[in-house]
Amino acid sequence: MKIEKYHLSAHADRQQLLSFAGRVKGFENVFVVHGEPTRSAELKEALKERYNAGHPELASVHAI
Repeated sequence: MKIEKYHLSAHADRQQLLSFAGRVKGFENVFVVHGEPTRSAELKEALKERYNAGHPELASVHAI
């Protein structure tokens, strides 16, 4: 298994983030870990159309 970490601008909007995710090959699991809670949840829902997307709680543990 390979885990990759990307550093993105905090100023990217939802469409830019969705566009980026669509260009990266091999995504299966995507975790939204930054942003206002409402907006983060909305982004997670949009990502769920193509990926196993989650919005984990702080200090939570997830099997991937």
